[in-house]
Amino acid sequence: MSLFPAFRAVLAPDVTDARTEALESDIRALKGVVQVAFNQSAAGEKYLHVTCMPGQGVERKVAAMAGVSRTQSAPF
Repeated sequence: MSLFPAFRAVLAPDVTDARTEALESDIRALKGVVQVAFNQSAAGEKYLHVTCMPGQGVERKVAAMAGVSRTQSAPF
């Protein structure tokens, strides 16, 4: 179990690979981000798993980015 909070940034279905890479880069540049990893759920939903420092407002900033349809807490 990690001491850092984590969430999923679920990508919109029409997001291209190039936009996914750009989103990863943009999220990594945010203050308080510890790790970003691309993943895909069994249902075919693409998302970025984001681990961050608490109290930085990272999830709110990521949710506002173009190409992110929603955020949700990570199951692990």
